Amino acid sequence: MKFNWPDMMVQIDDQEHPWQLHLEPNTLDKLVYQISLMRDLAKHKGDHINYRIADGGKLKTYQIRILGQERIKTPLGEIDAIKLTRHRDKDNDRETTLWCAPSLSYLPVKLEHIEDGTTFTAVLRRLTGMDYQHAFINDVTDTVNTHD
Repeated sequence: MKFNWPDMMVQIDDQEHPWQLHLEPNTLDKLVYQISLMRDLAKHKGDHINYRIADGGKLKTYQIRILGQERIKTPLGEIDAIKLTRHRDKDNDRETTLWCAPSLSYLPVKLEHIEDGTTFTAVLRRLTGMDYQHAFINDVTDTVNTHD
């Protein structure tokens, strides 16, 4: 995507479905909003966050609802996370839930997406580029295997 802020336009030429549209202030793309979400969770106190997203030639509002805290299991150990969902219209059969870990600067550590009756799940398996040893409970690196 090419954002042209002086002209308030965004365009994409993916060879199959090129499009362009007029921007609103603070419009993001589908990838950058995830980074903004990490930043915003660190300072946010409410129960939802909204983003304007340029997607498929339209401006969409992503309504992120904060559901609470939950401890989840990963291959790196258990970790406390903030559970979020992307709210969609009631007639939409898709559901996306995301868990972001405060101890990892709100990095997403689990994602679950349900669409057409199929559930897709992604869980953090490894992490490089940041110190994470303090973040996990029952960290697999702290486990000592003993044999009798």
